[in-house]
Amino acid sequence: MTDPYAASYPVYPAGGPVSAPPRRGRPVDMTVTILELVLLALAALCVTGLALFLGAWSEGVAPEDDVAPFIARVLVPTWTLWLVALGVSIVLMVRGKLAFWVPLVALALWLGFFALVFSNGG
Repeated sequence: MTDPYAASYPVYPAGGPVSAPPRRGRPVDMTVTILELVLLALAALCVTGLALFLGAWSEGVAPEDDVAPFIARVLVPTWTLWLVALGVSIVLMVRGKLAFWVPLVALALWLGFFALVFSNGG
């Protein structure tokens, strides 16, 4: 006697269902992206230290000059760009897409911003 529902059962090879091979991701892209993000964070820390030093130094030299707006115009975009680059890079790496270009674009925007700030006299 034959099973009337035999056609509705999935037919698997002898070992059971075969899964797709594991996805390896992009190890070189991930390594390069993380290295770029770390270097960008170190550069942002250097800029933060220099801005704080400038603020402390200017208080002793010219207390009537307020450098807080200048420091804010330098530090806020610096860390905002880094956080955006970090977030976009993580999303792209999780989805398995190339992400090495994100920190490079953030660096280009950062340098362009500094050129704009310093060309206008701060």
